[in-house]
Amino acid sequence: MLRGESTWSQRTVRLRSRFKWVFLRLLRDTAALALAKWWVCRKGAVVLTFHRVLSVAAAARTASPPGLAVSQRTFELLLRHLKEHYYVVDLAQGRRSANGHGRKIAITFDDGWEDNASTAFPIAAKLKIPITIFVCPALMEMPMPFWPEFVVALVRSAYNSAESMERTRRALTSAGYPQWAQSLSSADENSSIDLIAKMKCLSGEQRGLLLDSLRSCGVLSEDCICESVDRTMSWSQLIELSRAGVTFGSHTQRHEILTKIPLKQVEKEVSESKSALEAQVGDCSVFSYPNGDVSSEVRDAVVRSGYELAFHNSPGVWRKDGDPFLIPRINLCEETVTGPDGGFSPLAFDYRVFWNAFTHRGVVFDR
Repeated sequence: MLRGESTWSQRTVRLRSRFKWVFLRLLRDTAALALAKWWVCRKGAVVLTFHRVLSVAAAARTASPPGLAVSQRTFELLLRHLKEHYYVVDLAQGRRSANGHGRKIAITFDDGWEDNASTAFPIAAKLKIPITIFVCPALMEMPMPFWPEFVVALVRSAYNSAESMERTRRALTSAGYPQWAQSLSSADENSSIDLIAKMKCLSGEQRGLLLDSLRSCGVLSEDCICESVDRTMSWSQLIELSRAGVTFGSHTQRHEILTKIPLKQVEKEVSESKSALEAQVGDCSVFSYPNGDVSSEVRDAVVRSGYELAFHNSPGVWRKDGDPFLIPRINLCEETVTGPDGGFSPLAFDYRVFWNAFTHRGVVFDR
């Protein structure tokens, strides 16, 4: 990227940030945000989605996209805020969690990263806040088990040299995605986020073939991989946390995007992950759709497998009279809950959670 283009991009980001905070303060000062919070709390509960909680050292080494992580300090300040101002419900209570009025919030984690056990859980346990973790049994205790981290590490490696970039571009082109190759070479390292979004739209088979092509180009640098940071928790950690009161649910066996694979494979992913978890912790009644993607067929497959609750990732309110297999959640990361000074911001939190829940209806498909 040219220096002038980089400066222009940075100015655009700063300008957007200023406009955002002007808007947030306007919502607060006009009481519009308070009204939205009042409405949401009267309708039901709000479910939050986290993925990773990272120390400063881990954040500097991870290949996870920024939208998946919050810092250890931000997470603790956020939980303290919830403990002081809200009632954090336990999903082990099932449908009763959404009953009644009040400031009810549930906390969930997707993917089952090791830092959920080593970093997030001790904070939640100290504050006596219940959490639920959705895991993929076939991906337990594995380094870099999810392909987005591979893509981030690959793009970082591609920017190490002109030769690496050219080899990556050739791999994309030979796999049938020449426009993606052009976009990659004309952007910066943040282009990995764009590439991940595009790859999520592919079928499981198409994405697998593209990943094979990218792996075979020989660009990935060991310096861009940190197996000790980007790994999932072990079964022993899961069992220990379960005994300590953490609720575990299924996130499928291998994190397949269920709307992109055949129905028979959907049923296998959903049922086998439930059986694997029940063999370890005795109960698995809650489920979350990978990437939040769900269709009527996928929903019905989850119902047939014997789950009681299932969650997607679109803003909305968990109402007691709503579909228990289409419960909305709101994803949080460092950027969405911090202020201009970089610290946890209750205003940013209220906007991300309650304004989003108020302004969206959480429709995921037409039945």
